[in-house]
Amino acid sequence: MKKLILTVPFLYLSSILHAQLVDDVLNFYSGTEQEAYFSPVADIMTSASHAGLVDRMPLEEGFHLSFKIVTSASFVFGDQLKYFNPEEDDNYNYPANFQAPTFLGPAETVFVQNEENGTAKAHSPGLGTRYLTSGVPQLTIGNFAQTSVALRGLIVPIKSADGSLTWLGGTIQHNLGQYFIESADWGLVLALSYQQVKLKNHFDFSSQHVQLRFGKQKEKFHYQAFLAYQNGKLNTDFEYEKNGGGQDKFINSYTNNNKLAGGIGAGLNLSGFTLNSDITFLNPTVVSAQLGFMIGK
Repeated sequence: MKKLILTVPFLYLSSILHAQLVDDVLNFYSGTEQEAYFSPVADIMTSASHAGLVDRMPLEEGFHLSFKIVTSASFVFGDQLKYFNPEEDDNYNYPANFQAPTFLGPAETVFVQNEENGTAKAHSPGLGTRYLTSGVPQLTIGNFAQTSVALRGLIVPIKSADGSLTWLGGTIQHNLGQYFIESADWGLVLALSYQQVKLKNHFDFSSQHVQLRFGKQKEKFHYQAFLAYQNGKLNTDFEYEKNGGGQDKFINSYTNNNKLAGGIGAGLNLSGFTLNSDITFLNPTVVSAQLGFMIGK
């Protein structure tokens, strides 16, 4: 399980080296503290899994087919997702406003001393990385009645889990602006998205995202701003090694706290090649870039 937990935030196989602490972390915490330590994972997965939805502003009729790789980097600023407040412990007198790292927090073990007997209680370190990256292919088909559909799919074999990590998703976008905006250059687009990242018998993440995007489409260039409501849920179910021998089950369910998101983006289409970028604000902040090609109008 040590090599699996870091595939949960995104398909970040490059981060596996940090995972040697996973079994230790699960022995550090239980109950509400365990939930507080891992819950930020649901926040960062929810925001990042919906990054890069924009292919172009679907403002006019005309068939087009595009394929691109959506890459993103997620940054966690401030302390909201990096720290949590541990439960009170009669054996240790926590200082005022004491905080311990979450899974996304600093890679530092925090100790609290019992001044009476000199013992110390340790709180597990976090991942300690400045940002996390991901990548997934996306196929977009449009525009029909100023509507387009985008599909995502990725399968990564995980030998240690005797299975494959899968990312499947779909998005439908429709230009509401066609009904009341006179200018053909401007659009108000409603996007509905569903994403799922799953590893059988280990974890299952799913998320729904509703986005309203206002922007302008030129022949080769577009830009937009967007607001969104998003809901994500991460279910975990796997075994880990207990201190002193034996195994225990880690069965939990986490939901995201960052329900609202907003951001800006822009894109360029040159001779069939597309380059798009967008930034999702609030916490976490997700920067996404997409490179691909387009056939058609």
